[in-house]
Amino acid sequence: MAVYDEESKQPAQYENAYQLRDVIATELRLHCVKRGKILIIIQNDFSEILIPSSNMGRRYSILLPCLWACALGDKTKRKTASNDQGKTMSDAKFDVKTVLPNLRCTLGEGPHWDAKDGMLYWVDIVGKTAYALRPSDGGSRSWTFDQPVAAIVPRENDGLLVALADGLAFLDAESGETTPFVAPDSDHAGNRSNESRVDPVGRFWHGTMQNNIGPNGEDLPVTVSTGTLNRVNADGDVTRFESYVGISNTLLWSADGTKMFFGDTIKNTLNVYDFDMKTGVPSNPREFFGPQDRGNMDGSAMDADGYIWNARWGGGCLIRFNPSGAVDRIIELPVTQPTSCVFGGPDMKTLYITSAAVGLEDNGNPLEGALLSIQTDVAGQPCTRFAG
Repeated sequence: MAVYDEESKQPAQYENAYQLRDVIATELRLHCVKRGKILIIIQNDFSEILIPSSNMGRRYSILLPCLWACALGDKTKRKTASNDQGKTMSDAKFDVKTVLPNLRCTLGEGPHWDAKDGMLYWVDIVGKTAYALRPSDGGSRSWTFDQPVAAIVPRENDGLLVALADGLAFLDAESGETTPFVAPDSDHAGNRSNESRVDPVGRFWHGTMQNNIGPNGEDLPVTVSTGTLNRVNADGDVTRFESYVGISNTLLWSADGTKMFFGDTIKNTLNVYDFDMKTGVPSNPREFFGPQDRGNMDGSAMDADGYIWNARWGGGCLIRFNPSGAVDRIIELPVTQPTSCVFGGPDMKTLYITSAAVGLEDNGNPLEGALLSIQTDVAGQPCTRFAG
């Protein structure tokens, strides 16, 4: 197998289809995932992928024999450069299902499983819509707002809490009316809500970022790290713990309550903090995992064994990290931009995965933006309702 640079006309040889696939994935992620126009031509026993020179300064013609297809389905173990240690792992094979075949989100995000009602909640940030689905009977509903919505969670005091672009509000599920609650990041007018999650005792953690959504829903560049991380108590009291955040993503707590995880996609890094569950104070942040070969860090879920399942924006996969921060396995997905995930279902072994179609106009596949699910061999940690 060979990759030919059309400018130098020099081939680069690869030992197997895995190496070639990884090189292609890395190039596409770095240069073409969000803005590039990728033309794929399938012709008999090879494919040709043309990457416009406007995106990369050069163009590759990649000829692939049938081994490409064989490699994608191979179940043997292989080496991967997903981390500095070059851990050996197996390609994890899961039956990926499309939960709602006709729904595609521009920017699906924020999945939350409410075990009490057996309800899955999630949002389309750009679509300004929040969703609820009861998988047991297929019952569903949605709420549309006049601004982007980044999260929706149930409240202990009935009703729902939503993270709108400019702050938090209570949502009446029946009428659809919202009542302003608190604006944790009101001192940054150019920011919007992004990552949000409830900790195990019911406090709402609210992460923000520079607004990257234009008036017509268009994708705008993130140029400054003005995001913050704030804790919101049941009474609306707000405490800020982080500033100068690029894109807030992933909020998790260990089962024993001694660790909190929070990351910045701009840095492509997830940090772990010491955490006092009683006081709700994180401290001593340090890197849990850094940049990987597959995509950029996005939202995550934690399973009962303390492993973190991280959605890789632009990488077309989830990466499962062990409690030490090393790569355990890679789960391939039929979408380019998975955004987050949450465990749910009666046994908490269904992993629901949100995805995004933004920036992939005419370049993605038919499932971009879909809500997906896989059955896992381990249960996940439960979500918590907001205590207010």
